[in-house]
Amino acid sequence: MIDILLNTFRLFFAGRFFRDNKAFALQWAIGFVLSGVLIGALTFVHPWLAVLVGGLLGGVLTPWLYKDLKYH
Repeated sequence: MIDILLNTFRLFFAGRFFRDNKAFALQWAIGFVLSGVLIGALTFVHPWLAVLVGGLLGGVLTPWLYKDLKYH
């Protein structure tokens, strides 16, 4: 199990895990920006609410954004 994890890390950091690294970076950036904007906007209401809602949004968006990524 640990060997699978280490191999995945090696492939990812070598840039050979996804077929299209640019698509992965774009999808990651979209999720990061949307979560960050929501956290920033809700910080003025209440900091804990901002963290909870922003984290929830990021967690919900991630599978949806990554559904079309292809692996090697």
